[in-house]
Amino acid sequence: MSYTITNEIIDIDQQIEIIKMKRQNMKEYEEQFIHHKSIEHFYECIKELNPEDNFLISKIYSKGRDTVISLNSIIFDSTYPPNTPTLKKLIDHLSVNLEYHKNICESAYKAVEKRIHELEFYEWSILEMINICKYICADIDQISDILNLLKQTKTYRLQKGTLQMDDIDPIMKPSTTIQNNYNAPIQQSMIQSGHNNTMSVNQIYNQALQ
Repeated sequence: MSYTITNEIIDIDQQIEIIKMKRQNMKEYEEQFIHHKSIEHFYECIKELNPEDNFLISKIYSKGRDTVISLNSIIFDSTYPPNTPTLKKLIDHLSVNLEYHKNICESAYKAVEKRIHELEFYEWSILEMINICKYICADIDQISDILNLLKQTKTYRLQKGTLQMDDIDPIMKPSTTIQNNYNAPIQQSMIQSGHNNTMSVNQIYNQALQ
């Protein structure tokens, strides 16, 4: 299915494909979170901390992984034509969820980053999960940039109602101007007949009619 309904400067469908590809990133991020939890023993690393710090730092895993799982699902739902049959619905559905999940992920990693610096507690798995969260937020920003670009298209503005069909392309409107070609000579013959005479007049106009 193509979301484009009129001629555009940018390839709308290609930009949407870029958004879809971010799902693969989310799957990879989830695998990395699982790796740090199970293989790198993340919870073992923080169990010696006091309960408050343990609870705060553990959010880097729970909030980070929840974010990538949610985004994977949201991107799929937002780019699945039966759910979002128009470009406007796709953009509106995706925009709200992106901002919401970015705020959760960003708040979590910034709080954890701040606290481990205060504690000088630099476990590798924690630092890596902070970096993953930063990558997630960067991906969200890139998707948002694409959505902002798509909002400038004629297709989106038509569906939003801020652009009318008559404004799209004047060249598509029927022309009401009559054009005359005066380059070729015009020959006019006039024959007049009377009771006693017959007159024929041939005139050739080589100049453009004024």
